[in-house]
Amino acid sequence: MSDLDHYHQHHANLADPVAACPGAQLASQWSTPNAGPFADRVDALIAACAFAPGAQVLDYGCGAGQETDRLARAAGGHALGVDVSMPLIREATATAHAKFAHAPNGVTPAARHHFDVVHVSLVLGGLRGHNLDRAVAELRRVLKPGGLLIVIDTTGDPAEQPRWTRRPDSAYHAMFPEVAFSTHAQFHRGNDHLTLLAGRRPAAASMPG
Repeated sequence: MSDLDHYHQHHANLADPVAACPGAQLASQWSTPNAGPFADRVDALIAACAFAPGAQVLDYGCGAGQETDRLARAAGGHALGVDVSMPLIREATATAHAKFAHAPNGVTPAARHHFDVVHVSLVLGGLRGHNLDRAVAELRRVLKPGGLLIVIDTTGDPAEQPRWTRRPDSAYHAMFPEVAFSTHAQFHRGNDHLTLLAGRRPAAASMPG
């Protein structure tokens, strides 16, 4: 079983979607139950981009889709939630603004440069090696020029645990060098930080993938 499959098999059996993460206790700081980390800040970042009506949003590693419809509404468009876990996708409820798809091996059923917003929350820390490389390449492939990339994960001094890897902020900057990432929010608990990174891909530059 791959790291990616192992993570999502475990994730599918959790009531709390961040319980596999060493910073799971940080979830107690969320302002709205089930809204996801930094929900208000994420919505504000998306709204500030003032995308044209009908903007397309990708919720990568959406789980059971608790955030997907909200993300679509923040962008004034539509969202696709994808996850490698079929049990979680079956739990997700489609709406007028959100639909869901199973994404075996983390491959998104969308064309290159399709999404104005790509949101990935508490996913990349669960991936290593070629699974991480594949996920990063996929996120870069589908993000439009001028699009917004939002990454939420545990950061701090490098550390690997059985199901999660804590990486410094700089590691995420290196994964997405074309994106002008800034740190927009953090929660701190011990050596773990739950961090919101966001930035836009330059409109005129071409992103590999």
